Amino acid sequence: MLALVDPRSLQASPDPLSEEIRAALGGDTSATRRLCVELGPIVLRTLRRVLGASHPDLEDLLQDTLIGVLDGLRTFKGESSVRHYARRVATLRALETIRNTRTQHRKLEELGFEKAVPDDTSNPRLAFVTKRREQLLHELLSSLSPAHAETLVLQAVLGHSVAETAEIVGVPVNTVRGRLQTAKQTLREKILETPELSELLEFDDHDHSR
Repeated sequence: MLALVDPRSLQASPDPLSEEIRAALGGDTSATRRLCVELGPIVLRTLRRVLGASHPDLEDLLQDTLIGVLDGLRTFKGESSVRHYARRVATLRALETIRNTRTQHRKLEELGFEKAVPDDTSNPRLAFVTKRREQLLHELLSSLSPAHAETLVLQAVLGHSVAETAEIVGVPVNTVRGRLQTAKQTLREKILETPELSELLEFDDHDHSR
């Protein structure tokens, strides 16, 4: 699975994990495990922020995403750090999960079924609020194109600057700004329908040119 990029392309890279990547590319299973230990918490935090800490498939998604990160290094050219790369893969995996879940829900509704949601009897009020926030976020992200949803998650949900988001996604800074403007307009329209969204994201109309 780790028949990846040419190790020589990493020689000039400032990434602190370059040596681990180089060793993994050479078939060092210990280095591969160390990469998983290093990147696993980053992937898990990203999945939790987007999907919610109570998502029932987090463990499976973590494993699948880490495999995707390692496998995807074959096309990784080092435009960003490996940590940023892992965060992007996790973001895209989470967005794919949201889209698949909403498709499944629509099919169940068409058949007259509702997907059962486990109750948190220890704190029903908190469970309801948490679930509602996750639902609103997923509805917003589902209303955006994949590129706009990814940009919004990286900048507004995960807290990256515009410059960092551009580095992670691999597009010019002005492209990120344009995508954020489109996402903000969609957010304004959604807030008119659902005011709860205004408090959901750390996202405002100030300049995000950091």
